[in-house]
Amino acid sequence: MAPPVMNGVTCRTCGLVNSPGRTFCQRCGAQLDPAVGTMGGAPRPATGSAPPPAASSGGGHRLAFAGIGLVIIAVVVGAALVFGGVLGGPSPSPTDRTALGSASPEPSVDVTSAPATEPPPSDPPDQPTDAPATRPPDTEPPRPTATPRVTPRPTRTPRATVVPTQAPPPSAWTCDDSSTTITDPLSLGWNLRRVDWANRQTFDRLLVTLDRDDRVGGNGTQAIVHVLPTEEVASTLKVRPPSEGATSLALGLFQDVRLTWSVDRAIGLPALDWVTLGKDDNGFAWLVVGVDADPCYSLQVPAWTADDPAESNTIQVTLDVRR
Repeated sequence: MAPPVMNGVTCRTCGLVNSPGRTFCQRCGAQLDPAVGTMGGAPRPATGSAPPPAASSGGGHRLAFAGIGLVIIAVVVGAALVFGGVLGGPSPSPTDRTALGSASPEPSVDVTSAPATEPPPSDPPDQPTDAPATRPPDTEPPRPTATPRVTPRPTRTPRATVVPTQAPPPSAWTCDDSSTTITDPLSLGWNLRRVDWANRQTFDRLLVTLDRDDRVGGNGTQAIVHVLPTEEVASTLKVRPPSEGATSLALGLFQDVRLTWSVDRAIGLPALDWVTLGKDDNGFAWLVVGVDADPCYSLQVPAWTADDPAESNTIQVTLDVRR
């Protein structure tokens, strides 16, 4: 129990000892008798004095309500502080940070999206009729769409490819001199495309194919054959000599013949042992064939020796060597 209040007033109804000077009980609100006190009590008020106004009895109630309101406000503020994270309560989860230099994520797939529905089947096309087409009333006719103009690129007209007739073998086998020359009458430019060889029973044939090349030309082209000892090929023609054969047949193609590749290999034909193809110090092409004995050869260029030479895209230079 609480200690007695010095000079307090005891309530006759509930027994609470109230502070001195109170008129009504703090607990039950009953009117207090000043004559009832503790520790000697307090002097009784003068007789005939008017009692305190009834309005003072509401002061205790207002204080009680104010105290309850303060308690409620304190509870609300405390809860807000606790749940707001100030007093150690739960705090919101931290925001994820994007790593610098990270790769772009792959596109995610929304599994909750509705499945795609197939489009409704289109109506079959109307069958053509003989009646003229009419447009519905009160509709604007369609405007023609402008077609963008495409500027055609200039194209180069390709030349007709002419496959020359292979030179026939010499009829009487009149051997050419040790130096033979056939000149291009049209002074065109050529590219040395390929070299072929084959055995023709009584002789071996070398076939050189030339294609038209507009990058060169104008100086005149000629095919020329020299017969010389193989050991003199390097010093005289400034090209690689054949590895086999005591004597060499050197077919020169210049000036307007372009060569971008080379040959150095064995042939193994009855009359022809080895062949080399390369350029000399001036950039002229030389096809050198090694043979065992003094050769009997025939040089032919059908496109250049014709009575009326035609401008061709492909020609063949033929060198036949009899065994």
